[in-house]
Amino acid sequence: MDTWQTAVVPGSVRRDTAFVASAQVETLFGRDAECAELIALLGHRDLGPKLLTLYGEAGIGKTALWRFALREAEARGLNVRSCHCVEAELELPFTALADLFDPLAPEDLFGLPAPQRHALGVALLRDDEGDDGPVDPRAVGTGLLGLLRVWSADGPLLMAIDDGHWMDAASANALTFAVRRLAHETMALLVTRRVPGPATGLPTNLVLPGGTSQVVRLERLSRDDVRRLLVERVGSIDRAHSLRIHEASGGNPYFALELGRSSGGRDDPDRSMPLPASLGQLVARRVADQTSEVRRLLLTAAAATRPTTQLAVQILGPVAEGALATAENDELLTSKDGELLFVHPLLAAAAYWDASAEQRREIHRDLAEAVHEPEERARHLALAVVGADERVARFLEEVAAATLARGAPEHAARLWELAAAISPSRLADARRRRWMEAADCRFHAGDGARAEMLLQRVLTESPPGRDTAEALRRMARMRYHDDSVASAVPLLEEAVLQATGSPDLLVSLHRDLGWAHASVGAVDVAMTHAVRAEALLPEATSEVLASSVWAVSAVVHCLAGHGADLDRLDRAVATQLMPEPLIAFDARSCRAQVLKWTDRFDESRTSYQDLRHELTTRGSEGSLPFLLFQESELECWAGEYATAARLAATGREVAELTGQRSHFALCEYVGALVDVHRGQVGSARATFEHLLQGPGESVASIQAWVHTGLGFLELSVGNAAAAHRNIEPFSDMAMLTGLREPGVFRFVPDEVEALLALGDVDRADKLATDLEESGRRLDRVYALATGARCRGMVAAARGDQVACRTAFELALQMHERLP
Repeated sequence: MDTWQTAVVPGSVRRDTAFVASAQVETLFGRDAECAELIALLGHRDLGPKLLTLYGEAGIGKTALWRFALREAEARGLNVRSCHCVEAELELPFTALADLFDPLAPEDLFGLPAPQRHALGVALLRDDEGDDGPVDPRAVGTGLLGLLRVWSADGPLLMAIDDGHWMDAASANALTFAVRRLAHETMALLVTRRVPGPATGLPTNLVLPGGTSQVVRLERLSRDDVRRLLVERVGSIDRAHSLRIHEASGGNPYFALELGRSSGGRDDPDRSMPLPASLGQLVARRVADQTSEVRRLLLTAAAATRPTTQLAVQILGPVAEGALATAENDELLTSKDGELLFVHPLLAAAAYWDASAEQRREIHRDLAEAVHEPEERARHLALAVVGADERVARFLEEVAAATLARGAPEHAARLWELAAAISPSRLADARRRRWMEAADCRFHAGDGARAEMLLQRVLTESPPGRDTAEALRRMARMRYHDDSVASAVPLLEEAVLQATGSPDLLVSLHRDLGWAHASVGAVDVAMTHAVRAEALLPEATSEVLASSVWAVSAVVHCLAGHGADLDRLDRAVATQLMPEPLIAFDARSCRAQVLKWTDRFDESRTSYQDLRHELTTRGSEGSLPFLLFQESELECWAGEYATAARLAATGREVAELTGQRSHFALCEYVGALVDVHRGQVGSARATFEHLLQGPGESVASIQAWVHTGLGFLELSVGNAAAAHRNIEPFSDMAMLTGLREPGVFRFVPDEVEALLALGDVDRADKLATDLEESGRRLDRVYALATGARCRGMVAAARGDQVACRTAFELALQMHERLP
């Protein structure tokens, strides 16, 4: 395949363009089976969505079938939403989504929660950003999901997407998010894709978990179908000539039409078929044979995102009208309602890559002056620059920030990378900052590998100091967000050494280290960092740091056995200016967690439910698995097993969709724990053993839960030795690492019971005493109740019936106080 066919082409073929410059309805030759599949798709009325993907090479007729589906759908009264994706718009966020939403009546949005309406409005440039910071991309996807449900409820819906491989990343992510969550909607989704094609746009493995998916590969036409096509489109043609064209084209309809046009429908047996090595070269020759004025017109139309006759006149001047007439006559371009439409995408690619590099840069410079939309202007400026240009870099940076605010981090990342690439060498600080911003955007867009590569580039170029510390901090957050908390700790510790003289950065680093060490059980170490973060707060200038520092510090103090400082948590909640990107640092989440550990289940439950509702409404789905794990574990502790199982199942589903391995495993753990309480030992054991065989980092992050859960299972079936073997290491670790909050390690009573069954009364006595004493010191009803029960069992093992009765009576009184 030619280079220009495989490269990223800024060229443009507008939506709804015809592959032939004709307003007539096309006759489809040799596509009876495919038309039947499309008619079946449109007649789909079963509960649940249905996806049909048409695959085929360039020129095989995908768009002709797409238009056939649109005509049939409209004739059948379906609600049709369609877009034709173009390569030029890959770099412009939400362009495909804007086509799907056009027209969009205000009443379509009335049924959506306000955050989703706002997210859609900002993404589509209908609303201003507001004061809540950048739009969460998931909120856009959640809003789209809500719209699809509204539209499909009004009647059968067809969403038809042509050239899905050219869909811009922001639209593709929003649509993929929504489609993967469809369940009972009566709607059909039609997508066409080129093969071989670029790895961009809608994912090739797009599936409908709640519906059915089908793939149709378009084959080349037969000899008779090619001849019928040539007769209709080119004119009278003899059989021998049509056979030669079929052989030369391989049955590709667009290739055959190009060969038929180039030969004028006449065959000359003494002359070889005018066939270059590929269809690309044939199309390129059609462009190269044009006059310089026509080639410049074609280059302008190919380079522009939205080419119009007005734009052509602005760029070409008086010669534009004559050039357009020639291009239309030669079936290269056509104009419709002022828009310039290429007859085929390959013509746009040929027009762009047939020009020299300097000609392309010149046309992009002209277009940058002619267009007004910031993201499009930024694209043209970036393609026109040779070498460093700080003025353009700053403009790209401004547009990147606005693009991120719209909820399109992947597009913002591209702009920040372009800005870094053209940053002058004397402005190394600006270049590194732009790389870090690009890394953040790549990470939020799901490209962790690219994000880490950009941060490694910063670390390679940075001298010791703030930039190195900041890059290490960002890399650490990416690591522990992706289930690798242990590997984040040394990065944060190194960052602290580099951040001297940067109070805000030091505060955030010590806060992060406090949380990271607490997460891996090193609570005493976590305390030193939490205290240091609070001590540095008066020196910090950022107003958003205080809330998360107080919240994390309160959690660490609670774990260390210093009690529940609800005053500090209430202050953190009151001063939180905006939702925390990392849910573990959100003051409301921290408060709910401390309430859960301290037996205030009703308050904790209400807090989790409110926060979960807010995140669901806002579309912040990535934070839900953490909350669903915490809430489902709470319900299991409370004995609400049906609710716990439902929440754990939802948590597994969302964690799988968002790629959070450790939270998926944690929700599986709660599901297995519920099974043990319900007596479903076999399924619980299978789940626990499966979890212990998972990837190393995932196992390390959840092994305390899984092993202690398995210990509870073994104890329930009378296998005390196995129960002790699973629980003992974590009971000892809790004491050694400073984890002194009894509401967290609720496996101690199980270890006491196992030790007594094994005859180790002294060890059981010490654990029971420690548990009860911590309950008295902290006023923990759970610890007092279970500690008294354990003390009664110890007394029974020693034959002290009076002490046994006294302890059990106290245990019953304490259990009455439990939520």
